[in-house]
Amino acid sequence: MALAKRILYLLNHNQSDLEEAKDFCLHALELKHNNQAALKMLYSICLDLKQYSDANKALERYEDTNVYNPMSVQIVEEYQNAIEWANKKDYKEENKKGLEEITNTLFEKFGMNAGLCTVAISYYLGIGNDALKAYELGKRSIEEYPNSVTYNSLGWVCLTSEINRKDIAVGFFEKAIELAEDENLKKDITGNYFIALLENEQFKAAEKVMCDLINDYPCNQNFSNYSELLKRQGKLEEALEWGRKALFIVEDDTTLLVVADIYMKMKQYENAVFMYQKCLEHISVDKNVYRFQDINGKQMYSMASNNSLGMIMLEVLKGIISAYCFLREYEQAKAYLLIAKERMPQKSEWGIWEQTLPEIECANQRYIEIKEQLNQSSKKAVEQKRSIRQWALQLMQIQNYSEQLDLDENDDWEKYLEKMDEVLNRMIQAVNKDSIIYRNSQSWVNSTYAHLDADAKEFLITAETLYEIHKTSIIDFAPIIVEYSKVVEKQLRVLLGSQIPSSVHMLGQIIGVISSNNIHPYNLYLSDLQVVNQLRRKSAHTGLLIKNDVHTIRGIFYANNLLNNLV
Repeated sequence: MALAKRILYLLNHNQSDLEEAKDFCLHALELKHNNQAALKMLYSICLDLKQYSDANKALERYEDTNVYNPMSVQIVEEYQNAIEWANKKDYKEENKKGLEEITNTLFEKFGMNAGLCTVAISYYLGIGNDALKAYELGKRSIEEYPNSVTYNSLGWVCLTSEINRKDIAVGFFEKAIELAEDENLKKDITGNYFIALLENEQFKAAEKVMCDLINDYPCNQNFSNYSELLKRQGKLEEALEWGRKALFIVEDDTTLLVVADIYMKMKQYENAVFMYQKCLEHISVDKNVYRFQDINGKQMYSMASNNSLGMIMLEVLKGIISAYCFLREYEQAKAYLLIAKERMPQKSEWGIWEQTLPEIECANQRYIEIKEQLNQSSKKAVEQKRSIRQWALQLMQIQNYSEQLDLDENDDWEKYLEKMDEVLNRMIQAVNKDSIIYRNSQSWVNSTYAHLDADAKEFLITAETLYEIHKTSIIDFAPIIVEYSKVVEKQLRVLLGSQIPSSVHMLGQIIGVISSNNIHPYNLYLSDLQVVNQLRRKSAHTGLLIKNDVHTIRGIFYANNLLNNLV
């Protein structure tokens, strides 16, 4: 019955089934105190319930000390699952304490088995937060059983600030790659190998590794890592381009920090402040491992511990205070200093900042306002962080292929727009047409621009909705610009009708017909029409279109009254 109830829980995730499973297990043990199968099951059920103390009590009564026994193998596997779950969640001292007890009991029972050592590394690198212990276990494990997974873990351990042996980390990752047989594992290890080369300042070797990775596995993490490499080499413009590509896919903590630091080095302090603020909205130090998402939306977990996450927080706070000092906005700097002292009171840097900042009577009110803004923004950032734009890489690939595109060639340009429409369709599919944003856009367009052709209105509704959804994001706004430009093209086609020769296909050609034939009244708006077309042409190149370009085209539509004039 206990087994049946646990299986029901695994199928339906009904907590009461799990609690009943525990009760049945306890009844079985009342009838037979040393029932080994029941003890093993009780251990598993208590792990599912996150009742680590009870799980450990059951484990202590488990008698088999042969780790290769199938039931013992399951015990270690379920311990591994419990660690992975705890590492993904917010830090809790009770979880750490409970898993520490289980870890110690497992080693007492099974000894320093290589497999158990490897599993326990992820505990000490995550919620256990003891890199030295993880290093000792890894070394023991590979002496008995050299394997790629343990060498990979040892590489990460050596990159932690506690061990800080970057040269040894490089060797461990090279050995891990040599032993890896699974291609996905080899890919992940190669990404870690790049980090070790980067930290060891072997930039030439690191660049070769990363270029191969980007070619084979284009994703947020690889783009971000390449941006960091370029930043360290002083190639700031190129670094910024790759950092923005990474943020287009998903806005993660480390990439936001990388891009903020690039802006600081470029002395673009206002942009740096914006990025540091977005990073603060996302980051939480009270996690056990660093999390990010790949292009498919799959959650990925690095081996970065709370200590590493704390370093990200420290760098962000130092960066934003420094940026505000360069901007001479000392009240803002002092307010963030108060937040820094509150979030990381153990750091000595804040005393130095207090001594160097000019005397300010009171920054408490600004501190309260910023703190509330961060609280509100953090709630929104949770959803933003999870919002993987599946169309991001597709857009980049289209734009990369378009680098040599002659935009006056009808066939090529039409093919590009056809591909861009595929990207737009992906974006539109993610829009909830029952949402307030969509309904508001629809209502406003239908009431304000009733004269527009039906298709033109639909393009405008879509463009406005996508802009509202993504205006606080760091994306390439090319698809949204294209959607706005389609409003103008469609409306002009309806208005000009037979005046447009059948050979004219593109917006630029339509504008050329208006100009050469001096077609009134549309010739009065040529300068605005040419700006719209120029923005659409820029959409064929990666990262050229930003939020300000959307502001430009919306200004032409609404402030300059272009849409009202197209009647």
